[in-house]
Amino acid sequence: MSKYAIDTHLLIRAGRSDEEAGRMDRFLSASVVYLSSVVAQELLAGAHDNELRGLKKRMFEPLEKLGRVVTPTHRAWKDAGTILYKLRSSGW
Repeated sequence: MSKYAIDTHLLIRAGRSDEEAGRMDRFLSASVVYLSSVVAQELLAGAHDNELRGLKKRMFEPLEKLGRVVTPTHRAWKDAGTILYKLRSSGW
């Protein structure tokens, strides 16, 4: 079975549309999913008060209990910064 880390925008879409939520539920039930600490930070930073409990209960806690959390290293953040710099410098 393939392993995936879900990006923030996909989770936001699932939270805004019943159709997208259904797709996400089907995907999650058929896949091994990991939570990125970056995604958790982005979701929490943009959440409304009433969304916080749902995020923690439905998304974070189950994956945390399963040990399915990935956190970028300092080197990964530096590499990402270098890549973004090169993209910006090339006019992309």
